[in-house]
Amino acid sequence: LFFGVLMLGNVAYAQTPREQFQTTVAAFQKNATEDTARKLAELFKQLNPPPAVPEHAEFCALKGAAFVKQAGDATDYAKAAAEFQAAIALAPWVGDYHYNLAFCEKSAGHFSAAQTAIKFAQIFARDDKERHDCLALRAELEAAQELATAKKAEALAEQAEKKQKENSPEAQEKREQDEFAAFLRQNEGAIFNSDMSNKGWAQVIIEKGVVVSGVREENEMMLESNPWMRGKLIFIERHPFKQFIEKVFDASGNRMFRIWTFARDGRTINVNYEQLGKRYDKIYRRVN
Repeated sequence: LFFGVLMLGNVAYAQTPREQFQTTVAAFQKNATEDTARKLAELFKQLNPPPAVPEHAEFCALKGAAFVKQAGDATDYAKAAAEFQAAIALAPWVGDYHYNLAFCEKSAGHFSAAQTAIKFAQIFARDDKERHDCLALRAELEAAQELATAKKAEALAEQAEKKQKENSPEAQEKREQDEFAAFLRQNEGAIFNSDMSNKGWAQVIIEKGVVVSGVREENEMMLESNPWMRGKLIFIERHPFKQFIEKVFDASGNRMFRIWTFARDGRTINVNYEQLGKRYDKIYRRVN
């Protein structure tokens, strides 16, 4: 008698297919897995009449379709995808919702989400035509993903090549030359004086984009052009603005190097050189 009562109790609490369907819908809504989707699809086939699709789910799907119809960019497709996601949340057994979601995610460039959606669309496909449509969309999705990956790799390669060229010694030298040329244009007509104990004072002028230097004696200016642009350009990133090395010969015919450093603010020029083993430092200050 006891076993008979227990058996009757089990029969009384066994779920009908429609109840199992609702339980599985809740499980899918909580955690959408392929196993749950397959179980839900099998239960759907057992129900006659099929479960009604909530009206709000149909509305979300129609709104999503409206977004697709008017879509002009990835943002619009993302909005459409959100509507189909809302429809799926209410009626996850409708394969069309998953298919349309996959299409929208692909069009928005969200390939991973599109792959997930197309898998569910294949599971919930009702006939061979729908299964073929899912297969075709999956092929389009994978092609789009591969093309996007290749394009991204190409863009990264071009970016790396551009950066390499920008960091090359030739590009660096070109930037320094352009920067100093701009500096000279901005300081056109600048005059710099330097005290000289034995010969009055020396003067440097920026004139027509060229730096010229000379010595003033008895109120007469003797300017000698210096081949700045033929010298080696050195850029110091710390305190100095620019440095030029000028190769000259002293009165005894010995070669010496004068290093001219222009302050970034255009107010001073430092000149450093060695002659007969002695180091000289001279400062030119702007007077105008």
